[in-house]
Amino acid sequence: MPVHNAEIAGLFSRLADLLELEDANPFRVRAYRTAARNINGLSHSLLNKRPPLDVDMEKLMQAARERGCFPELNAQPARLDLTDSDCMLARELQLKVVISTDAHSTGNLDYMRFGVSQARHGWLGPGDVINTRGLDELRKLLRRN
Repeated sequence: MPVHNAEIAGLFSRLADLLELEDANPFRVRAYRTAARNINGLSHSLLNKRPPLDVDMEKLMQAARERGCFPELNAQPARLDLTDSDCMLARELQLKVVISTDAHSTGNLDYMRFGVSQARHGWLGPGDVINTRGLDELRKLLRRN
């Protein structure tokens, strides 16, 4: 099964997120984000396959919760970063998630249905997803101490 550049770019992006959570050198974080952007913009495929990222999701989600962050369920069909099990774990930890489309054009906004479906498979309801809120409540959730 071929791997698309968006998936590879997603790996670099997630690594940048993990490094940021660990308070790594900002230069390293920026380097991974730049790599993700550059790979995503390529017109040819880089790899044909890659193993899944080996991450302790419980540790990552605990760290996100402690920092007031929200994990992203990327609804891009080639990504769907949070698995149904990850969504269940977030719910267990009472950690809200955000569903995004990673849209680079208005046509990509239709991907939201894939993210909602993935969230439902992980037993997430509207109360578990921050972007189901009204603007005032969303602003309160996004305000950091």
